[in-house]
Amino acid sequence: MDTTSKPLSSGVRGRGLEAKHMHIFHGRNRISKVPRYSKSAISVRKIRQVPAEWLAESNTRPILPNIQPSELRKVIRKGSFKAVDERIDDEQNRTPQFYSREASRVVLDRGRYRSKPEPEPEPLWAPIKSTSRAAIVWNECLHSAMEYLSQKNILWTALHLGLLDGKTAVAVLYEGDEVWDRDLVERELRDLYFPEEVFTEILFYKAHVKKGAILGAVDYSQSTICGASIGVRGVSWSSGTVGGYFQSPTGEVYGITCHHVLLPTKERPGSENSESKSPAEKGHPGYLDEVGIHHSAFDPKNGEIEVVQPPCGDHIDTVRAFSTEIRKAEEKLEGLKNKYEGLGVPIPDRLVGSWNHRIADSSRSLAVFKSYNRSFGTLVASSGYKVDPESRNSLDWAVFKILDERSVVNTIPEADNEKRRGAWSSLSEARTEFQGIADPVEDENVVKIGRKTGITFGTVSGVKDGVHLKENRGKTVEWCVVGKNGADFSAAGDSGSLVFNEKFQVVGILTAGCDSVGRITYITPIKLVLQDILAMTGLDLAFWDES
Repeated sequence: MDTTSKPLSSGVRGRGLEAKHMHIFHGRNRISKVPRYSKSAISVRKIRQVPAEWLAESNTRPILPNIQPSELRKVIRKGSFKAVDERIDDEQNRTPQFYSREASRVVLDRGRYRSKPEPEPEPLWAPIKSTSRAAIVWNECLHSAMEYLSQKNILWTALHLGLLDGKTAVAVLYEGDEVWDRDLVERELRDLYFPEEVFTEILFYKAHVKKGAILGAVDYSQSTICGASIGVRGVSWSSGTVGGYFQSPTGEVYGITCHHVLLPTKERPGSENSESKSPAEKGHPGYLDEVGIHHSAFDPKNGEIEVVQPPCGDHIDTVRAFSTEIRKAEEKLEGLKNKYEGLGVPIPDRLVGSWNHRIADSSRSLAVFKSYNRSFGTLVASSGYKVDPESRNSLDWAVFKILDERSVVNTIPEADNEKRRGAWSSLSEARTEFQGIADPVEDENVVKIGRKTGITFGTVSGVKDGVHLKENRGKTVEWCVVGKNGADFSAAGDSGSLVFNEKFQVVGILTAGCDSVGRITYITPIKLVLQDILAMTGLDLAFWDES
């Protein structure tokens, strides 16, 4: 067969084309069937036979009249396909496959195509080593760089150093729509603090470092482990993580979380209809941006704040999900009955029994959830938003007393091999003993258990980040954790989680993070938190041990 590529004209029908139709395939799937003598079919056939020569001819008519050969070349690179004649043997139709790093699904349909390239992979941030040259320079100039950004009236929220796809990069996170000269700021940062021979890139991201929570469904259990979901009674947006449980010298058991998780609401907790509204109807707690409303420490003299588990938002979502499932099952059963009645035949008892069984199971679960006593404890004290004057770490903690009728246990759940990726071998089974407390250490591996993301693994960055949150009313220096293998270490809803080193010592409490840039998480050293609790409340807390 002549496979020479020639310009197509209105009179060309192709050579040696005996079949009536041509089938166009992608992989094993036939995508379309086009007329055998159509110009689209000839074009596809020529691509199959001699793609390089065919594409070289600028006057060759492509599959789409509006697509130029240069553009079609991209389509061929992005997806493998073959054109097969009905009456040509398999050997003749073996076609070279075209591959690309931008591989995507290509659909050919009657001479038309739709191409949807895969999204660009997200940049992969990794922690910087504490012994690197960049870390040494960063530690020397961090405070000065933070002051510089503030003097430029930039609403910056974080200054982060890490490895971006293997290159040393500085990330400046900011918010707001104020106008400022980005090129000038980058030049001055280079000249004053971050020379190019040490810091490969300086990047600016409009992103929000946030404290807060998002909501989802949870399990109901009377025995509550660390990492469980909690919130304030009557406030649908209040939710976070109880990091673990402590015991006072007199035997009372306390839970620990973040101040911003158990903040009192602007409206009275438990007020009319407050718990009947969904999280979407209530909205995200925007008051966090209104400095001064609920940023001071909690004083029990100002009222009682009841802690519930699971929180209101999760409870509402769970009840609504089961109610919807019951309603849909009832509608489905009614539709089946009408269908069989219209056919004049009885509906099979097995079919009715199956749907009734599903409805009954969901109804029983719904009744259990509605009657479940979610009372978990009472807020005793909280830090408010403040900054430790010596370390410049932010303090954001809350302590609540666990009700006597609730049982709790400090358990780190087991993690599968895929999550552990060969590390943390002792987490092949659940651990029920914490090994005390320790200071966080640069470059060490850590693990946390949280409400939103469960058990996750990360690495402590070799340097601290500069952070500037309105809640703190000032600049702070925070310990930063980056997730392992490009995974998230935390998400909104994990606030209050305890963070452990490889000896299963608690090293910190999770307070904030940024999901959009670098998947970074901020923690406060647990020793600093316990010292502040002792100073404010007189409670000398030690880990609760059920034995």
